[in-house]
Amino acid sequence: MELTLVILVAGLLVVTTGAAREMLATTRAKALAREMSAVRLAIDSYQDRFHALPGDDPHASTHLTGAATASGAGNGVIDGAWDSLDPGGESTLLWQHLRLAGLMPAAPEGGEGDPRPRHVADGVLGANSATPSQGQVAGLGGFLQVCAGSVPGRMAKVVDRLLDDGASDTGTVRVVAQGAPPASPAIATANIDDGAAYVVCQAY
Repeated sequence: MELTLVILVAGLLVVTTGAAREMLATTRAKALAREMSAVRLAIDSYQDRFHALPGDDPHASTHLTGAATASGAGNGVIDGAWDSLDPGGESTLLWQHLRLAGLMPAAPEGGEGDPRPRHVADGVLGANSATPSQGQVAGLGGFLQVCAGSVPGRMAKVVDRLLDDGASDTGTVRVVAQGAPPASPAIATANIDDGAAYVVCQAY
């Protein structure tokens, strides 16, 4: 009898722990989905207000005190890798422009010298124009992309379900391995390792 109770309690603990772990993963995935959507909204709001893309705004210093202007700005494209750290690059200055416009948190979140915000899973968020040479995921349509790096596989799958079709190699949200070069093929949901790190990109 006592052994049966021990086994029953142990089983309940396993089930409860598993459910709690799944709930935590879903909660964190929802937070990441909100963070990615917030970047998109901030870019749209900047464009509506100043009629230019943040980072690519040739008149940023005119309407934003302290703003820098990238060389070649004004071509309607946010140039540079989505996770670039080039201080004069458009995809890096994007964060400065959004913050000075009051559309993102005022203080850099990525640490000293790193203007990129960090998301709930402690990877970096980034955005740029999804040109053929800059698009992170092969075949991902859209003009702009918002990407989140170092996302655990379990979370990546949930984010795709929340923002898109739940298939990580189709639709507007796709997933590639962390460290993959631009234009890498997306990974199918069935091949995502829950414990590995991935880049999740949404195009719009």
